[in-house]
Amino acid sequence: MDNSDNLTCSQKHYLFAIYQLYKQKGTVKTTELAKSVGVSKSSATCMTTKLYERGYLQKAFYGSIELTQKGLIPARAIYNQVSVIYGFLTKQLGIDSHQAKADAVSFVVYGSEQTICSLMDLFLKINNER
Repeated sequence: MDNSDNLTCSQKHYLFAIYQLYKQKGTVKTTELAKSVGVSKSSATCMTTKLYERGYLQKAFYGSIELTQKGLIPARAIYNQVSVIYGFLTKQLGIDSHQAKADAVSFVVYGSEQTICSLMDLFLKINNER
């Protein structure tokens, strides 16, 4: 992921949620996003406005949210990192899927780039050895 963008933890969490919802449903509404992130609709609107102003999102008048190319790059990277960590937690450690997903998102959103890269390398190495 590009460190020059200096995304906050909240912004990473929203980008992940938007990408995940888009993959599941094809369109993303602010109400669904708020529920996914666990915040009020007004909080989600505030953050999507910030992401829009930074060029990560496009927002349609009727409430649909889409990632721009600039937003797609970090969102996809975050999603892929969460997927690898989730797989490791569930398959290698036997963590139940709900807890593993929450933990994987937390690791990626709140962990440092150096730690996440090191974990990714380790998890991929362990997975390839089995």
